[in-house]
Amino acid sequence: MPRTNVFTTAKRIRRQVGNGHREETGVLLAAIDDATDTLQFKTTLPSSVQAGVTLGLDLELVLVVTADHETNICTVIRGFLDSEPVAHLIDTLIEIAPRFTLLDIVDAMITEVDSWGPDLYYYDTVFFDVESGTEVLGLPGSYYNVIRILECRQEEANGEQSVWPRIKHKLLRGVVGSDWGDSGLALRFHEPVRHGRIAVTIAYPFDTTFFDGDHDLVLDLHFSKSMIDIIEMGARIRLISNSDDESTGRNAQDEPRRAAEVPIGSMVSLSQLRLARYTRRLSDEKARLNRLFPTRMS
Repeated sequence: MPRTNVFTTAKRIRRQVGNGHREETGVLLAAIDDATDTLQFKTTLPSSVQAGVTLGLDLELVLVVTADHETNICTVIRGFLDSEPVAHLIDTLIEIAPRFTLLDIVDAMITEVDSWGPDLYYYDTVFFDVESGTEVLGLPGSYYNVIRILECRQEEANGEQSVWPRIKHKLLRGVVGSDWGDSGLALRFHEPVRHGRIAVTIAYPFDTTFFDGDHDLVLDLHFSKSMIDIIEMGARIRLISNSDDESTGRNAQDEPRRAAEVPIGSMVSLSQLRLARYTRRLSDEKARLNRLFPTRMS
């Protein structure tokens, strides 16, 4: 499975945030469908599996009702805590009372991406055939979620080759179903365009609807590889509380020992360092996009 798959990324985050915490697991003996209310462990049922314990299977959580330690079978309530009951394959990993479930981690990833707003986006270039003298180009309904138009170019013949000079434009937002089409969006050109093709580079928001194991963050959901780093950092910040850093933090002693033993900057907590790195990476990514497509007032 590629490293940029949604599940692979979530499991990588789980390893990082779960380091140093108790993690107990089992393995599913036989495949189950989305309605089966019994689970059989492939190995001896751990003593920690008792009534009331939560188990995690991929993105689904189940609540243990009874546990038979002779047959290694437990009856469960499926789709616990608003998770979705789904089928699971043989040898699926069973997390026992996990501190961070895979569902929690994927939710943190989604929350991180949704927090970006229009600052981070993916872009694509589409082509439209226009007639001579066109001043307003209505966008089809599939472009309803456009953040903004990054640039607009017109094809022109230059001998046997084509050139694509930029043309000035404004993005207008109107009413869905208007003369502009089902998207309610239109491009107004500062000057009527000449006959030919228009190349429009469009900024789109990321769609977190498809954050599941079947989709790849890069190939399917259009994230750049550098953005995956930000997703991981943001998810970790959302999952780890400041108190988790106390056991590894270095506290100053009395004043003489502090002066002699505590280096400058050691009182900065791990949570502060983590937040500073995340903020810098987020700023770097915004700057990268702005270098590619500088914001123009037009």
